Amino acid sequence: MRPRPRPRPRRRRPHDTHHILNLDIDVILFDFLLHFVVAHVCCVVLGALRSDALSFADARARAVRRARTHARTRARARARTHARTRARARARTRTSRADDRDDERRPAAAEHAATMSKVMKTAQEIAVTAARIFGHHIGNGLPSGRKVLRKRLLGPTFAAYYPESMAKLDALMVDPNETRRVIKLERLKRRGKGPPKKGEGKRASKGK
Repeated sequence: MRPRPRPRPRRRRPHDTHHILNLDIDVILFDFLLHFVVAHVCCVVLGALRSDALSFADARARAVRRARTHARTRARARARTHARTRARARARTRTSRADDRDDERRPAAAEHAATMSKVMKTAQEIAVTAARIFGHHIGNGLPSGRKVLRKRLLGPTFAAYYPESMAKLDALMVDPNETRRVIKLERLKRRGKGPPKKGEGKRASKGK
């Protein structure tokens, strides 16, 4: 009997390695999911820590700003109080100096007032005596009309503005204006247009 031939080893084809590939894909997916979950957890934790750190920094900055504002306000109030105190002290000093000067000046002012009253009285007496001697008028400061009465009269000046007629100065002189007036009046009388006699005009006849 012939011996059986040894069977050849069977080659693995690509479609026969699906269980190995499936195993590798599952491992890869598991590793990916595990890494993703770990990264997500780390991100969440870091975000929470960062937000806490930012909130703490904001709170600290707010506290620092509030402290600076309070310090600035206290400094301003202290400066205002100090300025008011200095102003009051200066005012008191000024008032006391003014009072001292007034106390020093009062006797001199009283003496000066007495001297000036005597001088004024003497000046008034001198003015009254001079007015009596020279014929001047001393008024009381109220309007009296003396200013108008002392003015030069203007009537003669107005009357002498127009010169006198030569007919009045010389009897032999004939005034042409007067001659013209007489001729015109005679002409009107001949026409019946002359001036009416006294008591014969329209006004006199209207009342009858």
